[in-house]
Amino acid sequence: MLCQQQKTVLDSTDVPEENRWFVAPPAFYQQIRKAGAKIMDQSVMNDGSASAMRNGMITDRPLFGFRMYSTNAIAVSSGSAANKTFGSAGSNEHAFLYGHQSAVATANHIAKTELIRDPDSFSDIVRGLHVFGRKILRTEAVYSGVITIG
Repeated sequence: MLCQQQKTVLDSTDVPEENRWFVAPPAFYQQIRKAGAKIMDQSVMNDGSASAMRNGMITDRPLFGFRMYSTNAIAVSSGSAANKTFGSAGSNEHAFLYGHQSAVATANHIAKTELIRDPDSFSDIVRGLHVFGRKILRTEAVYSGVITIG
């Protein structure tokens, strides 16, 4: 199974088991639903009608220790895979990311603000400088891959 392999990779680099995440495009999860996988079957979750999956979430419980997320913001830019369209209609290849919360960091800050007079009305304008950044802190705790479902 897919997540078992990723769990093994993270376990081999001594990444903690809590706060692990797995991100894939919506088309990946659609392929799993079409395949009739047990993870997408509400009766397996044993929580009756209270399942959050009925409202469109992937799953509200970790799978092999991973929190499952869906996004359209995954881009592949290495080698020959850069010319492929992952997750498109009819495609059975999907890019995914997985790792641990401690592997990545995001920071933002409003560095400067100023109040100026609006030349077109009798009001003031507040403008500011918003700075932000992100960085991979632990390369051994974040990975990417491509899976073919079909």
